[in-house]
Amino acid sequence: MALLNIPRILHSYFTDWPCCSYPTRSGQRNNLVWTEVPIMDVRRNLYVAAFVGASISYIFNVIAFTGTFDLFRWFVFAVIFLGVTYGFEKFIGWAETLEQ
Repeated sequence: MALLNIPRILHSYFTDWPCCSYPTRSGQRNNLVWTEVPIMDVRRNLYVAAFVGASISYIFNVIAFTGTFDLFRWFVFAVIFLGVTYGFEKFIGWAETLEQ
């Protein structure tokens, strides 16, 4: 029975954060209005985060194992990484259309 309450527990946990509501002068708490984030902003943030993480990992590994860093090789890695990431996103989108 406890597993059935998990969505309710998570909902109360996430809506009770101080960043989600603010006290008024009467002492009541009013929830802030959440606006939807455009899909492109979320996608761009995910691409940037993935690119930064992969680049840092690549740079540290190359320096650790070879002791040198070649900017051209990093550029090739970046192009291949972004191409594979974009291709995988399109593949997932295509697979989701088959399920509907």
